[in-house]
Amino acid sequence: GRLGSMQIPLSTGGSERLWEHLSGAAMGIRQDDWTPQAVGLVVNAMALGGEDGPRCEGSPALLRHLAAVAVAFPQDQWKPREVAITANGMSREGVDDERLFQYLSAVTLSFEAVALDPLNVANIANAYAKLRVRDMPLMAHLAEAAMRAPPEAFSAQAVANIVNAFARVGTRNSTLFSQMAAVALSIPPREFTLQNIGNLMNGMARAEVVHHALAEHLMEAWFLQQEECHHDPQAVCNVLHALASLHMSLPHWEAALLSALASLHPTSLIPQGLANVAWAVAVLRVQDPRVLRWVLDALGPSLLWIEPS
Repeated sequence: GRLGSMQIPLSTGGSERLWEHLSGAAMGIRQDDWTPQAVGLVVNAMALGGEDGPRCEGSPALLRHLAAVAVAFPQDQWKPREVAITANGMSREGVDDERLFQYLSAVTLSFEAVALDPLNVANIANAYAKLRVRDMPLMAHLAEAAMRAPPEAFSAQAVANIVNAFARVGTRNSTLFSQMAAVALSIPPREFTLQNIGNLMNGMARAEVVHHALAEHLMEAWFLQQEECHHDPQAVCNVLHALASLHMSLPHWEAALLSALASLHPTSLIPQGLANVAWAVAVLRVQDPRVLRWVLDALGPSLLWIEPS
């Protein structure tokens, strides 16, 4: 009972018993003692801690409680970053609370576009895309904010997440995608992680945007990061699938990607990832026996479950 709302997130990261204690403390804090910043920090800490750390049985109840606390604040108490981390954390925790996300949308729409920096845009857009919430007025406002921001304000992660999020919700804003491609080209290749590359290529493919200069730029970034491929197998799948979806012929880079694929263990990929790889290999008409054997071995256990018609 002596823990304040701002102390809860600073104490996370411990054992399951500690999570239980913090959850109980948070549930006991009065509405008047919460702030939007505290709500966002707690939600974000829970999302980060839940990725590979212990969780407690009370976590879902606490998230529902925090959603109720959030919507009780007057809209003018929020700042863009607080909306961004709250929406992002809730979406990562799978909290699909219609009232909360309608409220956060209204709060975001109350901000001037210039007040939303690229990271805020990326986190809010990604949250709504992750939960498959199609809020087109919100996305239009976020697109305006992204297009108003100067290129130097973007990180590789921000531009990748913005493109991927807008593509996932079915936005057909060619001006936005063209501008984001130009921004990505202004970022040095060494600043892109494999996840950034995979998300950006995946977003361009979803939006059906063919941009050869950007693809070459990202493949240069890939070359600098390729030794890390085993740490992010999903990125390999995303890039291969994107090249095949856009029917882009980049033979030199296809060879590097396929070599990286052959070095991965099939169990490191989710079933959808394996399916995407198999489809991409077929579309790209890959003839490398190592890759074909890898695909057959990877799909073997799944194919055994397919009953002949």
